[in-house]
Amino acid sequence: MQYFHDSYNIVLFSSCLIGVGYCFYFIQGKFSERIGKQPYNQLRDANYFLKQFLLTLGIGLIGYYIGAFFLFMPFSFLVAFWLLNYLTELRTGKPIIFGTRWNAPKKKRWISGLNTFLVLMLTFTLTFALALLFGQA
Repeated sequence: MQYFHDSYNIVLFSSCLIGVGYCFYFIQGKFSERIGKQPYNQLRDANYFLKQFLLTLGIGLIGYYIGAFFLFMPFSFLVAFWLLNYLTELRTGKPIIFGTRWNAPKKKRWISGLNTFLVLMLTFTLTFALALLFGQA
């Protein structure tokens, strides 16, 4: 789709806001809540995950249509989260924990920071890979 310069900036800014905002909400959506009440814990429910997966797939298709590759980011986040959560449960038998200095478990602070970093890096990498694959970048 062909845009004028001003409208392209608006589309790019709004797609970046939606893509990055979705990821950060699910990782650290409620700073004051305990780990068990964080939004990413809802993604462990299969029905909720499927609804979010279909929603993010739809958002990604809209991003493909309008040429805004940042809208692939929520889809990439769910794929990265599912992959990292599966590998963590396979290795340790416990689900993944994200955290910052405010809500990370005291004994596992470094591993929760590593998980947060890994899922964000996988999200950005998958987003750019999808954008390159579909010719959006």
